[in-house]
Amino acid sequence: MREDRWVVAERLLAAAFGENVRIVGAVDLGDDWAPVQRLSLDNGTTVVVKTRREVAGPWGDDAAALDNERRGIALVTELGVDIAPRLLAADESHILMTDVGTGPSVQDVLLGGTTADATDGLVALARSAGILHATSVGLEPPWRNRTTFLDRAFEYWPELRQAAAGLDFPAPLGVSADLEALDSALADPRFRVFVQGDLGPNNAVLSGGRARLVDFEGSGFRHFGLEAANLRLPFPAYGHWAVLPAAVIAAMDEAYRAELAVGWPGALDDRTYETGIATGCAVWAIIRAHRLPVIALPGQDPDLALRRRTQIVQTLTSCAEIASRAGCYRALAGWFLAIADAMRERWDNARQPPRTFPAFAGTLAVDA
Repeated sequence: MREDRWVVAERLLAAAFGENVRIVGAVDLGDDWAPVQRLSLDNGTTVVVKTRREVAGPWGDDAAALDNERRGIALVTELGVDIAPRLLAADESHILMTDVGTGPSVQDVLLGGTTADATDGLVALARSAGILHATSVGLEPPWRNRTTFLDRAFEYWPELRQAAAGLDFPAPLGVSADLEALDSALADPRFRVFVQGDLGPNNAVLSGGRARLVDFEGSGFRHFGLEAANLRLPFPAYGHWAVLPAAVIAAMDEAYRAELAVGWPGALDDRTYETGIATGCAVWAIIRAHRLPVIALPGQDPDLALRRRTQIVQTLTSCAEIASRAGCYRALAGWFLAIADAMRERWDNARQPPRTFPAFAGTLAVDA
């Protein structure tokens, strides 16, 4: 934030604190793609301000993204749960919020921490997601969701079919009933909760044994499984994607489910809960696998090709196994496995084991 913008920020601070407060310092927490700063104030406290992007990005309408984040943080503030920043003030170009601390983030401990710290951080992240979902069960959405890729799975489906055909991979035969069931589940209000929208290690700050979630640009009311699937796959949209040990995935799931059950007793029923998770995982499998044309490109950087192909294989096989355990989406799960098998047959690097996070180097990571 340039100093000429501090005038606006100080006006918001005056509205938030009821008195004039001066900014005496600022530290960048993001970049042009995510303009966020920690502001030091003359009263000895710090706050965080997020501003509208000044550069074009792939997120669509930047004003809509910022407004959606404002609404999301305002709702979490109203819910009174200590799992995210609290909204202090906002206008059309700025969001002023409480400072959740300097971290570390869950990403920090995954990439540079101990196994114990990384495990604790991931479990804290899962617990915070469960609290958020539990406290928002049954709420009527107070605004219309900003559409994100999470809402476009059925738009991606024709692209996925075409991509599979273009690679001479198996066709998705007999999956119509599963797709109808998937669509029906996603629209069922019984499973609708408020989700952060981009749940990942980079969007969770650790402090005092808790994880506080940040970045609510993609937040909204959606099926709980769309977010909970991040804990099983894990984190399929995360830029540093890697697999986790089965015991860690189980610990995250246990923590999330226990908190979710506080607000939604349906989480206590194995069939209901696992079907919900399988619903979210199936959506993620479609979203990720529709990128097959990119994954198939020749001449890719070898490390990039390895990561892309092993991730899709891992995602498809994990989703299929989760659906099988839940007893749902059987035809779709079978097709996911067929695509994964075709990828392994086509590309040597698709047969390689996926990478693990540095904090879990040397541990055995297996499917969810």
